[in-house]
Amino acid sequence: MLPAAALLWGAWLLFSGGEGATHGALVALLAAAVMARFAGSPWPFPRPLAIPGFVLAFVWRSFFGAIDVAWRALHRDLPLQPHWLEYHLHLTQPAARALFLGAISLMPGTLGADLKGDVVRVHGILDGLEDDLHLMERQIAAVFNEPGVGR
Repeated sequence: MLPAAALLWGAWLLFSGGEGATHGALVALLAAAVMARFAGSPWPFPRPLAIPGFVLAFVWRSFFGAIDVAWRALHRDLPLQPHWLEYHLHLTQPAARALFLGAISLMPGTLGADLKGDVVRVHGILDGLEDDLHLMERQIAAVFNEPGVGR
């Protein structure tokens, strides 16, 4: 619970410009306690050293993926291969799974449409999607310190 409270308090300080630090600490502790109570388990604290690698890879793929999708939209002779893929997810922590699904939907040309059990149904417009999903899952597993994912 304390790592979650520290993260929430840090966000408070960042967005408030440092004003109301005491009030923010109390709100962060209360929010972390409520999260821990209703989640049924402590909120997973990400590994700080793994976060920049994930963010850089995500921004890189998003930027060049967006350029590729835009280029293909403007040049009709370039192929699009719209298809559905069922991807077997190995992440176990709810926060890691939520980040994975959100990240899929933010990537150009992809949409995480459904999660049933450990299977994510993904729509994509280009081949090679499974390799990208596997790489993203490994990077998220590193952030949340999930052993055995993608190895």
